[in-house]
Amino acid sequence: MLGSSPRNVVRVGSRRSNLALLQTGMAVNLLQKQNPHILFEVVEMATVGDKILDVSLSKIGDKSLFTKELENALLSGEVDLVVHSLKDVPSILPSGLVLGCVFARVSPEDVVLMAPHYRGRKLSDLPIGSTVGTSAVRRVATLTRKYPNLKFVSIRGNLNTRLAKLDTPPASKDNCCSGNPSPSYDAIVLAKAGVERMGWSHRIDQVLTDSFYAVSQGALACECRLVDNFIMDLLSRIHDESAALTTIAERSLMRQLDGGCSIPIGVRSDLVVKGDLNYYQLTLHANILSVDGGRSIERSASVVFPDRMPINDCVESSCKLVQKSGSYDDVSTNTPIIENKGTSLTSPTKDELKAALDATSIFMGVIVTPSSEMSRLRMAIAQSLGCAVAKSLLLSGADEILYEIRSQSSGNIGSVLKHNRIWTIKSPRKNAKLTTENVLLVQKNHPGMTGYILTYNQQQRLAHIETYRLLNHTLDEISVEKDGSESYKNNSPVNTNNELVGSKPSNMVSDEKNSDTDDLYSQLLRENCSNYPANSKNKFVFCSVKTHVSNCSFILHQTHLLCAAELCNRVFERLLSTSNAESRYVLRLMPVVDTCRSDLPSLENCVLKAWSNFLGLASCKINTKCSKVEVPPDQSSDGENANNDNESSTIHVPKQIACESTLNGSKTFMIMFKSRGFKAITRGDAIRRTVEAIKSIDSSWNICNSSPSVVISITVLCKVTCVSLLENFFKYRKYNIAEVCSPSPKCDCTNNIKNDESK
Repeated sequence: MLGSSPRNVVRVGSRRSNLALLQTGMAVNLLQKQNPHILFEVVEMATVGDKILDVSLSKIGDKSLFTKELENALLSGEVDLVVHSLKDVPSILPSGLVLGCVFARVSPEDVVLMAPHYRGRKLSDLPIGSTVGTSAVRRVATLTRKYPNLKFVSIRGNLNTRLAKLDTPPASKDNCCSGNPSPSYDAIVLAKAGVERMGWSHRIDQVLTDSFYAVSQGALACECRLVDNFIMDLLSRIHDESAALTTIAERSLMRQLDGGCSIPIGVRSDLVVKGDLNYYQLTLHANILSVDGGRSIERSASVVFPDRMPINDCVESSCKLVQKSGSYDDVSTNTPIIENKGTSLTSPTKDELKAALDATSIFMGVIVTPSSEMSRLRMAIAQSLGCAVAKSLLLSGADEILYEIRSQSSGNIGSVLKHNRIWTIKSPRKNAKLTTENVLLVQKNHPGMTGYILTYNQQQRLAHIETYRLLNHTLDEISVEKDGSESYKNNSPVNTNNELVGSKPSNMVSDEKNSDTDDLYSQLLRENCSNYPANSKNKFVFCSVKTHVSNCSFILHQTHLLCAAELCNRVFERLLSTSNAESRYVLRLMPVVDTCRSDLPSLENCVLKAWSNFLGLASCKINTKCSKVEVPPDQSSDGENANNDNESSTIHVPKQIACESTLNGSKTFMIMFKSRGFKAITRGDAIRRTVEAIKSIDSSWNICNSSPSVVISITVLCKVTCVSLLENFFKYRKYNIAEVCSPSPKCDCTNNIKNDESK
């Protein structure tokens, strides 16, 4: 049932592990007490993370390993809600899904369980070289820093399996088949919440109270459909606001840092009462480490929640971020962590007040219906707190650690590709083809490309990461809306033999007798291809290209699902609906229908082709259903082609076609011209040639400087000119992300644009 009508039976989705079923039972018991007339049925499912147990989580890399199948069942209506361990839930949820409640957060610390021969000891008591099992890269980095004499290895499986591995005597392991060696564990590190929920408190030998823990560790949450008001109302009755406030702050920090299981991020949250019972202070401590634990940065911030809504909601309150001085250690040895340097936040901002007044506001996926304005204000402030701590970490050097980790984890595809600051190929003298579903990777801007002009504020790498996240997240939503299986198929990296490309784990044997394993690996690659993280090494439909212009990049669009303009429109529609910029470094993201050489004949020909496609007219210059991106071969110093072969690298992407309202409307256009780094083509000549090209195709279109149907943007980036056909230029405020999400009244962009169309 996809509707929001009352029902007598509610289907609850859960993973199949013992701990997951136990936690789902906790949620069902709470719901059953509140609603004794409703029957709650548990539907068990297996996720990719449950199936792949011989590969560490950080190497798998997907952020939805334990949630994807549950969310798909939720979207299809197979279940009405699902129960998650909140630390497994990505900070960005699929479109249409929300967290209807957060509840039952218990001790979030990590604990140590010793092997029988070391019971009662602590990690500091173990002999040098002792083996400690853990599945989290965060724990490895933290404990390696503190206990460099110990050996930390990956251990996967459910809690029963891990405990069995710990209790297996070393002698019996030595007698195991040599073809499947298993390490002997002297200790394992687990989350205290899971151990206690399984009833194993007596096995805890040490609580790591002085260490940071994982984001949202120890908390449970229920995910449901946003439109299902009946389920939303049920979940609101078991919601725990204190658990929600701490986890919202932590998840906000993780989103700002684009964290995941491969990034060693630790947190510690403290929610305490200040004065009377309605006056709370939330403090968020966070640290980020290098994978080897050699470098560590810590920052913290505190906020005191107001006990009442401000009287004048229309007056913008200042948000004062008092940043104390501090530095971080950058050493390769196990030196002490530098003293924590804190910040404090006071007074709710105008955006926080606006979110509090809006009953549809969503905070890191959490929306509780019904809820009070004060409750929403506290959640908004908690979300801002996480952003502030993340920013403090980045300003202190966390961006260097993040870049290093992502550079190492991006890996190679076919020993050819490396995802770095700019996507490149190993042989720069050859603009060669890399056949991953005809996805092309190039170094610099060329004629014949379609994509996006990206302008950013100094931080190029972070702007690229944010742009990939925006585009991939939206593309993922579109893939789900269409035929999901076909989308995975069409977007999966393939080689010339139509096989999935990637470095398959060595323990996944590829033979006819092991087809289940191959299918599982293929499923994993498809899951990675459908996900949106910026550092995903299995998705290559977007890549950045040099423009040789400061603070400006070109993002190449290479998906066959839809054109760049349509995808960009979907991005901005989501930003408009959420009023959340999801970006700090991206200034503008404007779609480009085609590029050409920076000369008048090439510009006129480019406009002719693009405008013919746009109007859906047949043209002698356009003979294919899809626009073709052609990349010319590099030329040597004497002007001859460095590539002697005549093969051209092409990518087929959908044409940009005008919407019905544009074709049936006033048929007016306006031309914008901007030149950066190239003066050979003048403004007046470019506008004149563009008008001539448009009129030659359909003379009924007229120039209009006030609310035109289409804005034609001509942007010259050195020797390459970008042509854009923009139907929503003013709605999206010149494609400025910050202005689109600004709560201030919309300005009249037409008054700020001066053109020479009248010449």
